[in-house]
Amino acid sequence: EWLEAWAHTERLLGEPQRVTEASGARLAIAIVSSRDQVYPQWWHEVVETYPRMQSQTWDLDAPQQRIEAWCAQHGVPCVALAPSFREAAARGGEPLHFHHDGHWTAAGHRLAASVLKNFLEQHDLVPARQQGARNEIH
Repeated sequence: EWLEAWAHTERLLGEPQRVTEASGARLAIAIVSSRDQVYPQWWHEVVETYPRMQSQTWDLDAPQQRIEAWCAQHGVPCVALAPSFREAAARGGEPLHFHHDGHWTAAGHRLAASVLKNFLEQHDLVPARQQGARNEIH
């Protein structure tokens, strides 16, 4: 079932690529982090809550890696946010995801905006900034 679901997902990813390229633009993909990728202790809480999950081996980066592989194969620039979120979380400070539902906190939104801005600029996916334009995210 999972292999079928992934094959379907990969077919679906081809459609926005075709539509985007037909309009003269480039598709880019951002892979959003999950709270469990960033805060492993929260994932352990989930596994401990559901004993049947304990007999399985879980690779929380597998979906991200699958999308990254598709992007590489199809020449689609992509950025995974989990590595940057993990690095920031390891340094401490404000949580980046809410514990109760996994959504980003304000700090998570700021980090995502910064990572995405850099990604878009590095891949020439946004117009060049004009002289004197502000170069910060609010």
